[in-house]
Amino acid sequence: MTLLLFVIATLLQGLSEFLPVSASSHVLGLAAVGWAPTLGPQGAFGVALGGLLALGLFFHADLTMMVRGTARRLIKGKRNPGATLAGQLALASLPVALVGALVERYALLDGVISLALVGWTTLIVGVLLWVADWMNMTVKRVEHLNGLDLLLVGVFQALALVPGVGRAAAVMTAARFVGCERRAAFRLASLLALPVLVGVAGLEGTRVVSAGLSLWSPVVGIAGALGVGSGLICLGALWAWLRRRTFAPFAHYRVGLGTVLLLLAYIAPLWPW
Repeated sequence: MTLLLFVIATLLQGLSEFLPVSASSHVLGLAAVGWAPTLGPQGAFGVALGGLLALGLFFHADLTMMVRGTARRLIKGKRNPGATLAGQLALASLPVALVGALVERYALLDGVISLALVGWTTLIVGVLLWVADWMNMTVKRVEHLNGLDLLLVGVFQALALVPGVGRAAAVMTAARFVGCERRAAFRLASLLALPVLVGVAGLEGTRVVSAGLSLWSPVVGIAGALGVGSGLICLGALWAWLRRRTFAPFAHYRVGLGTVLLLLAYIAPLWPW
């Protein structure tokens, strides 16, 4: 059972990096009915490494373009698409880096996480995703986003530090609000996962070392393999889905899951089990 719960937690964390869902919504929901999937620092470190590898494989063209473009900009001082994309990702990542540092330094979320909170955030973001996807035009690609667009996306991504929001869902919602095409919203959310996963890997790696554990254990290997596999499946499936379809099924799923979590939080404790 412990291995099964570890695998479930690993897959949930991996899926939530690239799909507009939330790992914490599912983990707390399972815990409310008697299951408690946990990763631990080694598992979280492995999933982060696996997610980075999955992104590197799927978006290798973008990564190559950014590396070469940034080097060309530094050496020759000339603007190019690769350097511009790297700068856009850096700007959009600023809010979550600043807010995340404050949350980690002052433990701002300690003691406020609850099933009810996650239920509300899961439901509300589901509604926002549906509204953004239904109401807004699809006229922009990532290259068309200006500074204000990118900062708005960054603020939404910072809100994903609140459990239940989901980083990918927050970025995709914001991207749709500023007029991004659906595939562009997916691409932006995926590329913005790169600096986030690097930060998570660094943080969890530090925790592993501080606990006297190994960074290259079977636990890390299993979590990493599951992270790569689930990441590539999610990235490929959602990219294909958004060729002709919308984010509506994910929005509906979030609203349904949020409703279930709220029922568990408010009504289930009143029942004479």
